[in-house]
Amino acid sequence: MDVFGSTEAAPVANTAPSRMFKPDVDFADLTNLTESYMPRDLVLFVERAKYVALVHFISHSPEDVNKMSVPLTREHFEEAQKGFTPVALRNMSLGTSTTTFDSIGGMTETRRVLLETIEYPTRYAPIFAQCPLRLRSGLLLYGYPGCGKTLLASAVAGECGLNFISVKGPEILNKYIGASEKSIRDLFERATASKPCVLFFDEFDSIAPKRGGDSTGVTDRVVNQLLTQMDGVEGLSGVYVLAATSRPDLIDPALLRPGRLDKSLLCDLPHLDDRIDILKCLLKKLKLDEDLEGELDNRLRDVALRTQDYSGADLQALMSNAQLEAIHEYLGDKDTGVSSAKTNGKARVQDSRKPSIVQFWYGAEQDRLHSDSNSVDRRTQLRKLAEYEEKVVKLRSKGKSSRRGLQGDRDQKADDKASHKPEILLAWRHLERSLRVSRASIKADEKQRLSLVYDEFVGGRSAELRNGQGGTAVGSRGTLM
Repeated sequence: MDVFGSTEAAPVANTAPSRMFKPDVDFADLTNLTESYMPRDLVLFVERAKYVALVHFISHSPEDVNKMSVPLTREHFEEAQKGFTPVALRNMSLGTSTTTFDSIGGMTETRRVLLETIEYPTRYAPIFAQCPLRLRSGLLLYGYPGCGKTLLASAVAGECGLNFISVKGPEILNKYIGASEKSIRDLFERATASKPCVLFFDEFDSIAPKRGGDSTGVTDRVVNQLLTQMDGVEGLSGVYVLAATSRPDLIDPALLRPGRLDKSLLCDLPHLDDRIDILKCLLKKLKLDEDLEGELDNRLRDVALRTQDYSGADLQALMSNAQLEAIHEYLGDKDTGVSSAKTNGKARVQDSRKPSIVQFWYGAEQDRLHSDSNSVDRRTQLRKLAEYEEKVVKLRSKGKSSRRGLQGDRDQKADDKASHKPEILLAWRHLERSLRVSRASIKADEKQRLSLVYDEFVGGRSAELRNGQGGTAVGSRGTLM
């Protein structure tokens, strides 16, 4: 019997001894963490958790390792899962997102709908399994450029702990017949094998435009394949499809019906409170000076009032420019002091430097020295050779001592560098300079045009479809459909 109170690794709760696990270990929760795990993966997973628990126990109390058993906790399983890839996912290029909702400000309603659609069915799977209705599995994120559609999709995967597959629109299009459809099928097969998974299509309007307007028929076949995969007979259990676009009016209407992309969520330009929330999220990672930190709420409200029609990306660029202003100000003062110190130090070194020249005789000069023994005293030569040998011995001993103290000097330098680590503080003057040079990326005419598009998409969307018949007028573009 080992220190875990078991003679073998038992991944099943019924066969595992109760003393092997602490009461905080929930096997139903571990089941959700080990989706797509094969039986051999579960054995390795438990073995890794045992090793993690043993390392923690030995590091804290090595003298008691033979006196008691080591129970496993949930923290041991969570740490054992880091860096562990099951067999079914080892040859797949999957992405894991570290972004969470804490780093995103605003868009409260959009985040709520995303949690209801993706997180709740994953976290409370037994409850939703009793629901006889088909759950919503597709969402369309549309809105102005730079309002956080892609960041929101990445944060959903990071918040819910799901696998994340990101697909840029044009990268799956291929001019060869059947290649684009195969790319779509491969994507959904990867997502199904790695479920629970979020399959995110960025720039969705470029791969799923309205059918009948493509002269080559590539996008028409892609749309047909998407319709088959998203609403097929087999369904998409554990796979959530998210699509993002700035032009929802260009997407084929068949993809926006229930069963495919069930709901469309608007990522609007942030209003005053949303801008304040976004600024607070951006300032979490920055160090502020005492004046700005003492009046943070008033200063942030002032910045939010002066950034009307700014998107989330514009606010992030504003803070990045302010941070660069602080860095330039710090480096400007630092470079001046360093350059003066280097100049003074160099002058002092040049003044205190003393030349030390040692001349060694060898070859023809040495033969000439021996031949001219009458003019040079032999004892003087021996004395000089003894002095040279003494200098060589001193140099060797000095080299050995310097090598012995090299590691200590490195550690001391590292400690000194860590203790003198520069601290760059963001002040209100840096924000003022950044505000003077910042502008909204969305112009007024573009905002008005997109606003009309979104209003028509929500309220005045037509159900009429093209019949695929090309135009017959002179100069009209031909089609293969």
